[in-house]
Amino acid sequence: MKDKLQRVKGFTLTEMIVVIAIIGILAAILLPAMSGYYWKSRVKSANADAKMVYNAAQTEAQKYISKDRLSADAQQSGMGRLDDGTNRVLVISYNRNGNGAFEYSETTGPMSFTAVSDPADVELHPNLYTGVEVAVTDVINSVNRKVSGADQKCWTVYIENYIVRGSISADTTNTNYVGFYTSGKTFAVERTRIPYTSWLGTGTGAGIDSLEEVAALYTS
Repeated sequence: MKDKLQRVKGFTLTEMIVVIAIIGILAAILLPAMSGYYWKSRVKSANADAKMVYNAAQTEAQKYISKDRLSADAQQSGMGRLDDGTNRVLVISYNRNGNGAFEYSETTGPMSFTAVSDPADVELHPNLYTGVEVAVTDVINSVNRKVSGADQKCWTVYIENYIVRGSISADTTNTNYVGFYTSGKTFAVERTRIPYTSWLGTGTGAGIDSLEEVAALYTS
């Protein structure tokens, strides 16, 4: 019995080194694959959010088509201009990190955002505000009502003559997992090193002045 117990041996140092080396090789193979799966999942989720934001904003924009056609003062409408042929672009941004800051930009050039004076008051007393501020508030309320969790995220929509051309969505302002969706059914395709606010917060300084330029950041 004593001889049998003495013949029982553990792993040798060489065997341990071989096992550790194999584990290291497997980890080197699996970790990049898991990392790739993780970012693809995050971007896919952000893309889904961007599409829902797009649809909710477009629903509100469609309401303005009928509203403005019946309006005697469509020039001052918040969504479009029916009487002068102007190609109007309205960029609306919601930032939950800024305590629900509502911003908009009427632009055909570099984006320069203006905060809505008092979003809560705009809804209660629309006659005291410009048509643009009312339209911005209507779109934001529509998105936050129809898209679950949108009020806890950051998103931006581009509206051109009543048509939502594209939308961008992200969980936070500094994330580089950004979702993107356009009327041409274009999605963000990969994680980028460009965080959400690198173009939004400094549009003029960064030279970002169109939806196409933003799309280039997330779809190339």
